[in-house]
This record gives sequence, structure tokens and C-alpha cells, in this order.
Amino acid sequence: MKQKSLNRILQYKNPEVVARFSKSLGIPTKTSELIFKDLLRFLWLSRNAKIENSKKPGSAPNVVLMNGILILDEMWHIFILYTAEYTQFSERYFGAYLHHGPSRVLKKKTKSKPKAAAQKNYDDLLETSLIKYVFSELGEDVAVRWFLKFPQEYSVREIRRRQLKHHKAVYSL
Repeated sequence: MKQKSLNRILQYKNPEVVARFSKSLGIPTKTSELIFKDLLRFLWLSRNAKIENSKKPGSAPNVVLMNGILILDEMWHIFILYTAEYTQFSERYFGAYLHHGPSRVLKKKTKSKPKAAAQKNYDDLLETSLIKYVFSELGEDVAVRWFLKFPQEYSVREIRRRQLKHHKAVYSL
């Protein structure tokens, strides 16, 4: 049942979103199409985890966009710009509008080494459980792409570099 639902979602296409993403970050169209499909996988996985946790609390990890897969967040931002299409997509495939919000609020910087160490341990545990969940629900190829390939190719710094390069090209006199 899960796989059928995911396969159905993966049939969805939005060439305008993919083209805008590709142009705004200077990423080839084929790669942008894959990132769009991965966003659809992420949205399905997030919904799936919420359903599992509503039936049995703690049975699935909190599915969040970790630093390594922020490229999916960039795609999500562009998809949401197409409000009508995004709303229709959400309602058709998930039964309701999928809201996008920050996964964390800014934290106060602490000088306390134990608190900082505890936060790092929590973040590491969260990432480990998410990797295992992605691997079990979406397969090895997706897990490798999200947690090995994307963090190397699309770091926060690289995404910002690409955005700046695009804006310079668009707005230069």
C-alpha cells in the first residue's frame, strides 16, 4: 500500500517548477527533475512518518530537512511559489494542503559544553534514525543520494553561491 501511494505521487510532473529551479540555481534540467522527484519522496516520507506515529507513537523518526538535503528545501520553496498547482497537488495526493514551516527555531548560543554536546548527540541521533528510515522506506539509492551525494554537491554554501551567481546574471547592468 505504501509503495503504491508513493508510485502514484512520483507520477506527478511540473515542468514549470523544474525549469524555474534549474534556471535559478544553474542546475541541469535532468538533475533538477531528479531533485523534484526526491522532493515528492520527501513529502511522502514525511506524511508516512506522521501516519505511523499517529498509530504508534515513536515508531518513525521526525522527518525533517537536515542540512545535507537542503537542496530539497530549495525545490520546495519554488514549488510553493506556484500556489494553485501546489495546493492542487497537496490536496490530490495528501488530502490537505501541506504546510511548510521551519523545523527549528534559532537557539541561544550557549557556552555550556555539556549542552552543546547534548545537542550534537541529539542531532546525530536524529540524522542516524532518519537515514535508517529513508533506507528502509525509499531504498539505498535514495539514502546514498540524500546523505552522501547531495551534502557534497549542494552544501548551504554552494546553494547560496549558485543563487548569488544567478542573481548577478539576472540583475547585472
